[in-house]
Amino acid sequence: MKNIVLHSGGVQWRGLFSFVNQYLAVIRSLHLKNMEVVVDFDLNHEEGYYDSNIEFTNNVWHYYFTSPQHEGVTSTDRTVWYDTGNFYGYSFDYNNNEERLLVEKLISEKLILREEITNEIDKLYDTTLKGFKVLGVHKRGTDIGMHHIKLSLDDYFSVIDTKVDSFDKILLCTDERSVVDAFKLRYDNVVNISYDTLSDNPNLPNFMIVTNNGYNVGKDSIIDAYLLSKSDFLIKANSNLSNFSLLLNAKLPHIRLKS
Repeated sequence: MKNIVLHSGGVQWRGLFSFVNQYLAVIRSLHLKNMEVVVDFDLNHEEGYYDSNIEFTNNVWHYYFTSPQHEGVTSTDRTVWYDTGNFYGYSFDYNNNEERLLVEKLISEKLILREEITNEIDKLYDTTLKGFKVLGVHKRGTDIGMHHIKLSLDDYFSVIDTKVDSFDKILLCTDERSVVDAFKLRYDNVVNISYDTLSDNPNLPNFMIVTNNGYNVGKDSIIDAYLLSKSDFLIKANSNLSNFSLLLNAKLPHIRLKS
């Protein structure tokens, strides 16, 4: 078996789901071939989510995902993108349900969360969202302006206001603490899970700020993405995180705000 080892190419400051969606693009390309894809984020502790409190591995990928393992690989092609490009990037048509169904199946087979994270997601869902009709909202801020126009709160509110009365709860996922504060002033049914690891800097997400809490920053982004995938409707802009939510649940209806 030939192995494709994905690495970051020395680029530290990419969000976790930029790498995850890249991994899925390579899996999609190779899923009918006799090739395994592994991810190696052992960058001499330079990866943005590296956490000195984590002792069981130097590969940041394995903080969150259990397989495949890099250990024992003897014959590899090391690559950043392989030959797939960023297939599930910002230009992908997330209304393509056939393609979303394909990658949903690949996620279930090839992107395996660590058990403790899966358990935490299930517990949070059961205690906060289960039994309610949930409007998922992903408000991407901080450095998204490097790639797209950064949408304002009013851009979100104008759409949410037309739908909010049909839902019991708003699941808000964002990278800015001030956004949660603003939503809770406007709506009385907001649920946010990741407040403690959100950024106070309007230009930089927390994974780009030197911190000893890299593991939790990454874990909370994973929890956000998986919970968003369980919502009944999703309002989002361009973002790898909420793009992943649509890949994880091919039947999730959504509106993508233009940016």
